[in-house]
Amino acid sequence: MSNLSSNYDFIVCGSGAAGLSGAVFAALKGWKVLLLEESQYVGGTSALSGGTTWTPLSSIGREVNDSDTLEEVTAFLDGTVGDASDADVRTSFLAHAATAVETLQSQTRMEFRPCPKHPDYMWDAGHATLNGRAIEPVPYKTGPMGKLRDLVRPPIEEFTVLGGMQVDRIDIRNLLDRYKSVKSFFYVGRLVATYVLDRIFYGRHSRYVMGQAMIARLLHSASELGVDIKVNASVTELVEDSGRVVGVKFSENGSNQEATTERGVLLATGGFGASKERQSKYYEETCSGISPASADNKATLHPLAESLGAHYGSADKHPAFYAPCSTRTRKDGSTAVYPHFVFDRSKPGTICVNGDGQRFLNETISYHDFGRTVLGKKMGQEPIWLIGDQKAANKFGLGLLRPGGDNPEPLIKEGYLKSATTIEGLAEAIGVPAENLAATLTKYNADAIRGEDPEFGRGSTPYQQHNGDPENAPNTTIRALEGPFFAVKLEIGVIGTAKGFSGNENGQLVKDDGTVIEGLYAAGNDLQSIMGGVYPGPGITIGPGITFAYIATKHAAGELN
Repeated sequence: MSNLSSNYDFIVCGSGAAGLSGAVFAALKGWKVLLLEESQYVGGTSALSGGTTWTPLSSIGREVNDSDTLEEVTAFLDGTVGDASDADVRTSFLAHAATAVETLQSQTRMEFRPCPKHPDYMWDAGHATLNGRAIEPVPYKTGPMGKLRDLVRPPIEEFTVLGGMQVDRIDIRNLLDRYKSVKSFFYVGRLVATYVLDRIFYGRHSRYVMGQAMIARLLHSASELGVDIKVNASVTELVEDSGRVVGVKFSENGSNQEATTERGVLLATGGFGASKERQSKYYEETCSGISPASADNKATLHPLAESLGAHYGSADKHPAFYAPCSTRTRKDGSTAVYPHFVFDRSKPGTICVNGDGQRFLNETISYHDFGRTVLGKKMGQEPIWLIGDQKAANKFGLGLLRPGGDNPEPLIKEGYLKSATTIEGLAEAIGVPAENLAATLTKYNADAIRGEDPEFGRGSTPYQQHNGDPENAPNTTIRALEGPFFAVKLEIGVIGTAKGFSGNENGQLVKDDGTVIEGLYAAGNDLQSIMGGVYPGPGITIGPGITFAYIATKHAAGELN
């Protein structure tokens, strides 16, 4: 065992979007920066995500919506989040969010694009928008990164096609239209040809998309800016001197080392989502805890911060962000967790029923509100079934049954997918009362002919309508179901923690009495969410994560009062 010591201006613990951004922002100031990642990969959950980034009022978002205002965004958050989070901290986010992403856009390899239509989720409180607040990473051709690309956490295999080809929403749309459009046919041809060549020369797809693209761009930028990046590096102590955090002790591949810092330490390790102990302490009793997020979010650093007086904020009612998920066991024995965001349950020709064979919610609400509804009804341990007919399954897919006419037999054989030609047969297959399921479908289908859902209001907001099928009228989300039928079992999964360390408007961690822990900052899911467990729009974890990393470096530089 060796004991090595190094001096840095700024130290970052964690390498998701927040951590990498923090390292990049610090390096842009000319600082010597150390980034420590406990696992063998960088990227955390951000690498597994869509990469959507909610940062209102940026010049990037204004390309598609130049009418949004600070007053509108503030009113939107006040109406949706309210007193669930500190208004002063939200104000700080709004004051810096645009500049944070614009700095990355103009000074690094990070490149965003506006989403032509990516609505906020919550419309009842008013002041929501159809676009402009959510931006996304541009796909990245990682050839110039060389072997550095192999540090990026691999994507979830079920989100790739052809054994590893990464695809985003634009790619998927062209894949589905490849035999309908000459333009899409050639688009797909180029995409597949590039993938085949990449497999030959690199062993994997070198074109990264969504969260993979974001992490690759930030990692490449950090490397070029001279950030000292260490993986398999576990922090064992936050070193404090005279009430200020002045360094860290860590173990890198069995070697004990110490690093000191002049400016501060940023915690961005992804929250406690993979800590069984903290799950049982903070999650709702009926929340299963399954997650498509990184299994490395074990909160190993959290006890170290707590020993210095850091404490979690008060998101007790909604400590996490949720999504309905389905699971299957892969051939290697690992568990695949598939989040049902919008691709199937929001589409016409699908409904959800409980163990009694009855609908119980508006299936087209956001994935987080879906989870909150189920947990609020104490249904977390009861069976929930997503049902789709053959037409819907062919066009939109159903969970791991891919769209475009995928063969369902392998998934049926392993038990992931249930199927039947009649309602009675489906009821038997999923174990619900046949008379209830028949009555549910009869009522739903009768209303669906008129494009209505008087029971739950399906497809009643611009967000819900956007996630339907624009070719389906009069309601993009509603169509009568016709046999044969398929069904997938859902349970509520956690896509990230909302409960994190209590911090102020500068991203500094604070003690119970409100005093600041000097030199200690947090961003991402390590910091109490500014949304307080509410999920008002797309990208509300990554956007604040990047922004508070930016704010932390500015404060550490003495640029904020």
